[in-house]
Amino acid sequence: MTVDSSLASTTPVISGLPSRRVSSRVRVWPLGLLLAGYPILWLSGLAFVAAPLLAIPMAWELYRRRCRVPAGFGWWIILLAVVALSVLMLGEHAPHTLPKDSGFGRYLAFGMRLADYLVAAVVLLFVGNLTERELPTRRVIRWLCTFFTVTVAGGVAGLVLPPVQVPTLGQLVLPGALLSNDFVRQLTTVSFAQWHSIVGEQLEPRPAAPFPWTNTWGYVLSLLLPWFVIGAVLGARTVGRRVAAIAVLVVAAVPVVYSLNRGLWLALLVLAGYTLIRLVRRGSLVPAATILAAGALAAVIGLASPLAGVMLDRLDNPHSNDGRSNLSSAAFQVALSSPLVGYGGQLSTIGSGRSIAIGASPECPMCGNREVGAEGQLWQLLVTTGFVGTAAYLAFFGRFGWRYRRDGSLVGVAGAANLTLMIFYLPIYTALGMPLLIAMVGMGLWWRSATAEADPERAVAAPAASPAAPVRPMSAGVG
Repeated sequence: MTVDSSLASTTPVISGLPSRRVSSRVRVWPLGLLLAGYPILWLSGLAFVAAPLLAIPMAWELYRRRCRVPAGFGWWIILLAVVALSVLMLGEHAPHTLPKDSGFGRYLAFGMRLADYLVAAVVLLFVGNLTERELPTRRVIRWLCTFFTVTVAGGVAGLVLPPVQVPTLGQLVLPGALLSNDFVRQLTTVSFAQWHSIVGEQLEPRPAAPFPWTNTWGYVLSLLLPWFVIGAVLGARTVGRRVAAIAVLVVAAVPVVYSLNRGLWLALLVLAGYTLIRLVRRGSLVPAATILAAGALAAVIGLASPLAGVMLDRLDNPHSNDGRSNLSSAAFQVALSSPLVGYGGQLSTIGSGRSIAIGASPECPMCGNREVGAEGQLWQLLVTTGFVGTAAYLAFFGRFGWRYRRDGSLVGVAGAANLTLMIFYLPIYTALGMPLLIAMVGMGLWWRSATAEADPERAVAAPAASPAAPVRPMSAGVG
């Protein structure tokens, strides 16, 4: 491998991508199946094992070539080393937590966590090392747009079909030892919504499909949004397609509101603010004004609709704040007791947010242990890998973002938006699984775009902002 040290002094012109055949020697279908084909994997109940399996042919392709690595990748290698070493701590008991389960489950969770970090590295290198001819940027963006549309459809289904749960193929083919684990059984059951009593005491559905959890649904939706805007709205070849894409965004507002996901709401504001800053700095005042106008119109429509009442009710019921604060403090204390490699897995509190009783019951479904390290990627890293692993994770994203910050292309802006969201979500939601993989796909496209001038074969072409007015070359000084 060679460390990438070149950065384009100028950004390539963004124009329509000519039709090119992908080399028969390069197998790009694993990435396509992982993104555009995710609904199939979800319905089969095998999504959680599909990513490591699909990463094998991608890793083989990397092995066959002279593989470059992006700036900061050494920090990811350190993270992988710390995660691997943390297996030695799986049997240790952290202060002020319950003793760990001595069964198979803790090793299964550790293995899945390590696999997530490995697969993320493979996906980043796969996207970044393949040339534009081998893996056209437009094709990857199309896969991401398809994923966004499916996520919106899943959110709507979560509101229309909330009680539906369907056994899957995974429950038929996976060994009983795996299915005896509650976490695996949840992953292999198709459900469209999670049920929570957030506003009042009555359980209400929150959209989750095609994922097991509402928070993951919101995380993925926000990461995919910039790519959908680039590919389906700005890159639409006909007026009809652009109108259809805008209609998808309008429909998406309904499950976004009914998800009662304050983290997602704030993330969308951060995303809009970041995009506006980038557009203004590059002198694209018309698109910036369009975003402001669209935001104002959405606010007016929202305030005049029942959605406003739903959001206000949610903001009036911030009951999870204290629980999150307590778990965050507990995660920091756990890291202090094992600062180098953490404890290899999440830990259970003594008691819960509602009762000191251990275990849920019909009278108190929320009673029982809370998971230390389950309320955000930052806290999970502290618990599972200590301060060293946490620092390596943060250093990787910081170094990567700083190195390629000058890429002003639409691909660069969208990739940087993904990284910004990853940082924003750190203390709120965990990133392992599809959120991390999608972010790595976006960052891989960004890396390839930022280094395109040094290697013309990697030149990135993305959808133009308007069929009638191609985007001009952008200055490398745009931050």
